Amino acid sequence: MIGKLMPVLLLCLLIAAGAAAETLTKKTDRGYVSESYTLTSSIKTEGTLIINAAGSLSGLLKIKAEGNECRVKYRKLLKADSKDEANEYAGSITVECSPQQNNALLTLRAPARAPWSGTSNSARLEVTISVPPMTKLEINTAYFDIAASGPFAGCVVSESLSKVTVDNVTGDVEIKVSSRPVSLKKITGRLVVSNKYGKIRLQNIDATDKMATIRNEQDTIIINSFIGSADISTSYSDIIAENMTFLGDRNRIKNISAPIILGLDSLTSGRLKVYNQYGMIKLNINGPVDAAFNCKISEEGAIDTKGMEMEPTLVYDDRLEFDVGNGTAEVRLSAKHNGNIIIKGPNSNTDTGGN
Repeated sequence: MIGKLMPVLLLCLLIAAGAAAETLTKKTDRGYVSESYTLTSSIKTEGTLIINAAGSLSGLLKIKAEGNECRVKYRKLLKADSKDEANEYAGSITVECSPQQNNALLTLRAPARAPWSGTSNSARLEVTISVPPMTKLEINTAYFDIAASGPFAGCVVSESLSKVTVDNVTGDVEIKVSSRPVSLKKITGRLVVSNKYGKIRLQNIDATDKMATIRNEQDTIIINSFIGSADISTSYSDIIAENMTFLGDRNRIKNISAPIILGLDSLTSGRLKVYNQYGMIKLNINGPVDAAFNCKISEEGAIDTKGMEMEPTLVYDDRLEFDVGNGTAEVRLSAKHNGNIIIKGPNSNTDTGGN
């Protein structure tokens, strides 16, 4: 019996020795920090970095595109009642990075029922990663803030409950977040981003020949500089989009109980549908206009247009249709339940009130 138990006892001693070997520095009354560790793995050009993390772990991922390998530097940040307890926490966390054919796999491990779970204590990882330019990212980490700066060839973030910031991607981008802000900049390609109860900020988005799907619930969508086709929606918070150029026939913007404010660089082709229930629609067109407009409101709403040479084709109390130029583009605006429609053309700064 003793002989059978010896391997088990030896394994336990090795684990305990490994945990004790951690060098921890006390930073605050209950805060401890481990030394920094470095891991490396090969990864092929335009391969994928896959990051998986245990649900009991949280922290920060900083990812940058440089070098010719996958290099990971990390440290453990621990909140515990004693150094022994902090050592226990540190020993239960492992970080592994290994090649997977053309890709690299980074795994952040901790027990599902971690010793800090359900307490006021915590264990976090601070991770800095460098990968070759034009690597794809696939990130499955619920509680890690993500800051990624490319150039990357694609980025997927699945079911995050943390802040996500991604910059400089040429390729497909899919981001799904809840209750935390999302900020995306300099994206070229297909874009799918969704959030709940957290802001979405987009800047310099090029979805030419692609589709951008931007969904939020009960928080703001802010866009500065977009070209392509877009399906945009939120509720009970503003949609504010400037320097927009819509392409194609599938552009749709929808809101409930908050303003939609659009600044268009031009409006000369394609189709645009804007619907607001219990809210205003404001269209600022800063460049050339060649479009047929169809505007609908409720009895309590109003339609105000200026800054364009327009030719009315249908006028009712709750509906106005008119053409500007040859009416090439098709624009449908619908504001229900006290919502007004305001359209300002490129000449609105010199318009004295006539249409």
